[in-house]
Amino acid sequence: MPPLQPTTSVIAVYFALMYFIQTLVDPSAGIMAQPLRVALKEWQLSAAEIGLFMGAIGLPWALKPLLGIVSDFVPLFGSRRRNYLLLVAAASCVGCLVLTIVPVQGSLPLLFLLVLPALGVAFGDVLIDALMVTEGQRRKRTGLFQSVQWTAAYAGLLLTGVLGGWISEAGMLVWAFGIAAFLWAVALSATLAAVRQETAVTQEGATLGVALRQVWSSASFKPVALILFLWNFNPLWTSVIYLHLTETRGMSEIGFGHFLAAFSVGAMIGSAAYPLYCRRVALNRLVHLSIVAGIVGNSLYLALAHTVDASFVIAVMAGCAYMTGTMVHLDVAARNAPLVAAATVFAVLMALTNLASSTSEGIGAWLYDSAGGIASESAYIFVCLFAAVLPASCWLVVPVLRKNLPEWFAVS
Repeated sequence: MPPLQPTTSVIAVYFALMYFIQTLVDPSAGIMAQPLRVALKEWQLSAAEIGLFMGAIGLPWALKPLLGIVSDFVPLFGSRRRNYLLLVAAASCVGCLVLTIVPVQGSLPLLFLLVLPALGVAFGDVLIDALMVTEGQRRKRTGLFQSVQWTAAYAGLLLTGVLGGWISEAGMLVWAFGIAAFLWAVALSATLAAVRQETAVTQEGATLGVALRQVWSSASFKPVALILFLWNFNPLWTSVIYLHLTETRGMSEIGFGHFLAAFSVGAMIGSAAYPLYCRRVALNRLVHLSIVAGIVGNSLYLALAHTVDASFVIAVMAGCAYMTGTMVHLDVAARNAPLVAAATVFAVLMALTNLASSTSEGIGAWLYDSAGGIASESAYIFVCLFAAVLPASCWLVVPVLRKNLPEWFAVS
């Protein structure tokens, strides 16, 4: 008799917990990040060397498609998800415990010891996303699962700022490692309790080549990937806003931190609200809603061209608009991903969004400089207007989705 499957509520709580933990323990952006920069600065590293170090520990995120292939087509003791999740949590916990116990002096030894926890976060993210696609499609709850994940992630970002600042102020980097080790132990226990062994490892006859050819030739993969790329191509965020608010409008660094926190609050509202309507509204309307949300969200920043008086309100509203659109696109991607290669496909789609974000940030900064640069309100307005128009390009792809996936646009 097969073991009882966890309820939808249990799975949702598990996804929320794992995203919350992954946000906190990520060495490149979690509670370790700020204390790490403080320690590297105390070791007399230059700004370029600190940037190189932080970039190096973030490299595993670029390996997500490869890690997805491993999960989909190289089962660990007959399991594509559960055993890997257990291995990742256990190994990362041990890695953080070593960092807690063993005194480390010097950037190279520290970088070497951080490789395992950094890889664990990236691989864990791939595995959780794949499990979300599988359980979400089976239970018709992709929207709910995406919502709880991202609400928890932004809650983690809020806590990250508080904990990271406190640990940095106290000069206790080892505390960050200890907290991360504890959280990885919680992740290990939660996986043991909530994730059941898969009853089937792969579809009959499935190989990497066959699966990828099926995905590439599918009617939905390319238009979904293109919409994700276009929607996430935002030249306004984050460098241009940071430079404008801190240099042109005189906002303090603490004030900008609060601005980002307000954005996170809005993002939490947008993601938490999504399950209330995602299965009641036809997908075509959701896609149009996401595009409008992108236009509105970027347009809101125009209000900050001449004043920062309403900056926190604008940040909350923009965060809500941003996450509303993001939820729709992630839900579309989750509904579309084939189960035989769920980890690979979702990792590729997320890599495309990261590519769009990083590329557009660089282009936005270049446009900002070209149009006048720091202290030029007209340059900021120019980039805002450009960023507000860009999401509308997604409407060029919608007819392709409607033609190739008529059932998506007919079912509410």
